Amino acid sequence: EMVLSRVRRARSIAIFGPRRLAAAMKIVAAFEEESTGALGALHDNPYFQGQRLGVISEELPVKADVVQRLEKSPFLKQIMLATGSSIRFFMKPAGTAEAGKSRKRSVPCVLAGGSLQERWRGLQGVKIIALGMEEKRHPTLPPALLGDARRVSIPTDMVSVVVGKRMESLLELMKSTNTVIVPLREKAEEKDMLFEMILEDTGSEQKTSEIAILGEPSAQALAEVKVRSIVEKHHPGFAEKDVNFNNQAAAGFGVETMLLESELELIESRIELAKQLTGATGCSVEIAASRAFIAGMKTARALCQEYICWVNNGLQSHVPGLKRQDTAIRCKVDPELMDLPWLQQQLARLAIETSSVAFWDMEEGDTSSASRRLIFAGTVIAVRPGVVAGLLAKADALISKAEEYKEKKLSFEECCEADKAARKEQAEEVKGLFTNRFQEAWWEDRN
Repeated sequence: EMVLSRVRRARSIAIFGPRRLAAAMKIVAAFEEESTGALGALHDNPYFQGQRLGVISEELPVKADVVQRLEKSPFLKQIMLATGSSIRFFMKPAGTAEAGKSRKRSVPCVLAGGSLQERWRGLQGVKIIALGMEEKRHPTLPPALLGDARRVSIPTDMVSVVVGKRMESLLELMKSTNTVIVPLREKAEEKDMLFEMILEDTGSEQKTSEIAILGEPSAQALAEVKVRSIVEKHHPGFAEKDVNFNNQAAAGFGVETMLLESELELIESRIELAKQLTGATGCSVEIAASRAFIAGMKTARALCQEYICWVNNGLQSHVPGLKRQDTAIRCKVDPELMDLPWLQQQLARLAIETSSVAFWDMEEGDTSSASRRLIFAGTVIAVRPGVVAGLLAKADALISKAEEYKEKKLSFEECCEADKAARKEQAEEVKGLFTNRFQEAWWEDRN
């Protein structure tokens, strides 16, 4: 029997800030070792059952050592980052089943905190990872996650490439996209028969597997384009054969693909077209094997596809009907300059800095290709037309330098060195000018 004289009221702690629930769970977790059941009691606390902020707990059908390994693994941190939830584990004592039988062992449980959607996603993420660690093989996607996860088909031999040695590639991919990515167990009855028939018609016996991507819709789409670009580098044309991918373009966040001219891929390392398109349209773009993978809203994807059409067509002809409100054009450029690697790299950097895409096309009515047009396009140009003058001025300066380097017949490395030396000299001049003015001002104050 409890002696009332030895009982006193516990102190209350006020917590403020957007992460107050996570702080409360961390504080209570500190008491869990001394007072078992402290975390479990949060689930019954009415103050933690709100729609906006609250907690949810559930028993995990795994062994206690699996929970211990999951707590130490980088997957737990990634689940919390991807879902926005706070997660803690605790052991819940199990009652005796029948009279005369021994007490069961404690049951491992998970406690997820956050908004209603965050804690539900966090709970599902923990369950699928924990079950995979328990069974020591890839898990299956539970029915509860069919509508919240994005499934991507990849060649079976690419699973090891995506995962990488000691899961380093997979963890890096999850960190860069703020998602949780899980290779799924292959189910023969779930294979897409149409996809298999296409592979058979092309003489391919390539087996496919699926991966599940959990997280926010935008993060899922970004992770998908990265995975598909990795696959396309090793299996060119695989995206074109994937019927599910080609039929999944959505009105909201979705992923689409578009072919590029082969010569663009050869210079992608210099022009960084994927980065240019990302900044110019707001989409997430990855390029592999002359194919662009585009993730974003439907209107942004359509704009990105339009810019890619301009880039493709501009290589061989004039691009008509350019929208003046989101383009900046510099006419009459020597066509030999567009193949200068140094100028390609510098224009790409300028485009990325100004959130636009830079490309060339022929002058209207010019069949002899005597001159070219340099065009910058992007939503920033439409929103801030004042940047056009500065953008074209910088482009003119780069073209003038390129003409000078071309006359001197400098190599790419020599162009880079010459540009570096010119920038250093200019910085020294500015520093000297500032020093002189400072000294003059100081001398005037003394006198």
